[in-house]
Amino acid sequence: MDETKINFLVQKEMKRIELQLTTAQKRWEIIEKDPRTHRKPYIPMREVIQTVENHKYLLEQFEIPLHSAFWLQMNPSYHMQRPGTFVRLVDKEKKEIVMSDTQMEQDTCIEYVNKARGEVLVAGLGIGLTLIPVLLKPEVDSVTVIEIDPYVIDLVLPQLREWFSKDEERIYCFDKLAIISNDIMQWNSVSIYDTIFFDIWNDISLDNLENMHCLHECFAEFIDPSGWMDSWMYQKLRKVEQSGDLFITPFEV
Repeated sequence: MDETKINFLVQKEMKRIELQLTTAQKRWEIIEKDPRTHRKPYIPMREVIQTVENHKYLLEQFEIPLHSAFWLQMNPSYHMQRPGTFVRLVDKEKKEIVMSDTQMEQDTCIEYVNKARGEVLVAGLGIGLTLIPVLLKPEVDSVTVIEIDPYVIDLVLPQLREWFSKDEERIYCFDKLAIISNDIMQWNSVSIYDTIFFDIWNDISLDNLENMHCLHECFAEFIDPSGWMDSWMYQKLRKVEQSGDLFITPFEV
């Protein structure tokens, strides 16, 4: 291939990429105006979490650049994702993301955050994405978190405590929190709760439904008659199971 043709192809490819980035920028501007991308209860976790790790997990800030956000927006699961700095918890041995504060995570947990009130029980600490706005709600009296892995607690809890301690009102909210290192599948409750939320799965899979059904059945006696109980993606997975659809996305696009 001669040099002239190579230069032509390079220029053509550069123009194609430039057009994609321009399209992504315009799409981002539209997304930024969409109220679904501004979940007021959430705190940007980059303001709370600094990069730390232990032998099992990496808790880090990471970037989603504009061009990556563009490709993510093509996926129905991430159609509202915007570029920026985010936080994720990574299982180093499994090379698997346990939790992040990307738009998909925010959107699929927003119902729990909005409905949390009174005495709250939640399974799974994650990075504290939902814990912070729930603790800050005046209508929430207490939050009990059951977290199976003490190494997650060791990484996340000190940074949450430090963030809450920077403000007098936030310190009071942090006093509502109790974290128990235990397996929710084996833990025995002795209290009645107004809100129960199970968020212990790293992926979205129909295989999770068996444990979800079990948890809902086991904790039915511990939810107040007027209370609310759910699992992360439970309702969506039930619909998928009933429809026989093999393609699962968090959203109805």
